[in-house]
Amino acid sequence: PAGSAAAGEKIFKGKCAACHTTLEAQGGKSGPGLGGIIGADAGKRAGFKYTPAFTAASFTWTDKAMYEYLKNPKTYIKTNMAFPGFKKPEDNANVVAYLCSL
Repeated sequence: PAGSAAAGEKIFKGKCAACHTTLEAQGGKSGPGLGGIIGADAGKRAGFKYTPAFTAASFTWTDKAMYEYLKNPKTYIKTNMAFPGFKKPEDNANVVAYLCSL
């Protein structure tokens, strides 16, 4: 579903920013930087130690792939991310719209 980048930014700040920056670089957080993540190869950001599943991944983060991942990250690919996924499809769509805007 289509989302709002402005609404997604607010959700990102409340749910994601503790572990992720909006830069490409990790920035000392526990998760990889997410700037420019849409269109990037999964598990290939320099400076971040990914799970073996992510390191071996051979897909590109599209808006659709990110939307599916954020529904329930641990069922999408083996990850150490503690976030269980968005319960509301509109929250998921809004965060994906925000990530697309970075």
